[in-house]
Amino acid sequence: MSFLYLSNKVLLLTSILFLWVFLSLFFPTLNYKNQLWLDYEFSEVMLSSSGFSIARTSWGIGVALLTLYLLNFARSSKFKKLLFVSAFLCVLSTGSRGGMIYFCLALCVFITMWEVSWRSKFLTFLITLGLFLTIFIYFGKYLRLSGVEDITTGRSSQYVYFLELFKNNYLFGYYSSGGYSLTNYGFEYNQIHNAWLNFILNYGLIGFSPLFLFLFISLRKVIINFEKINYNLYLVLLCGLFSTLLEPDTIFSNGYHVLIFWFTLGFLSRSRNFL
Repeated sequence: MSFLYLSNKVLLLTSILFLWVFLSLFFPTLNYKNQLWLDYEFSEVMLSSSGFSIARTSWGIGVALLTLYLLNFARSSKFKKLLFVSAFLCVLSTGSRGGMIYFCLALCVFITMWEVSWRSKFLTFLITLGLFLTIFIYFGKYLRLSGVEDITTGRSSQYVYFLELFKNNYLFGYYSSGGYSLTNYGFEYNQIHNAWLNFILNYGLIGFSPLFLFLFISLRKVIINFEKINYNLYLVLLCGLFSTLLEPDTIFSNGYHVLIFWFTLGFLSRSRNFL
């Protein structure tokens, strides 16, 4: 309850931090290096290049889920708009394509849920689409959206090898034997960038089945307990599930965005008599 009373201050502080990342592109004094003691290239990464994280997509997921979670507690529409815009600018500045997708997905839902006429919704959608196209055309090369041979950075070509890996160890998976590696097929990284496929390859059908069943039952309860007032929290789950198609771990990893996803899932799947 104390959080609800402080919500506007929390939203303002969060917005300032997001804007700090965005402004660091233009003001060198704000743009500092990652001081984590890492023994690879990310140790030299700047704040503006990946939001002080070791991966752009992880940063994008974290920013998107945190923003959507906090929006559920915002009382003022001005604070909601400030938080959403500052977070989106933050993700744009770091070039997190995954984060951009989550925010675009959320924006489409917001427009759909907007209590105005369908004509107004359609006009808003067209204006938003035009804005996104303008950003893509004029700033695409800075956002890692254009000027590259493969916009998926190799993700699309990984799926070819899934069935070959799966059929060799489909019951228990590869984790107990040291894991699998895509480097054997010419890739620069080890794991398939899809959380479901990665999990089933590591733990097999025996390890995957109970996790899938647990998640399926929880999501079923979420649908049964649907309450329109919590639609920002439903977006946390939607964007979290969508992120599983882009990264090897996402909601199954140990990042802070994972805590937001599972806490929200537990809250929304609770019994109606819980509170």
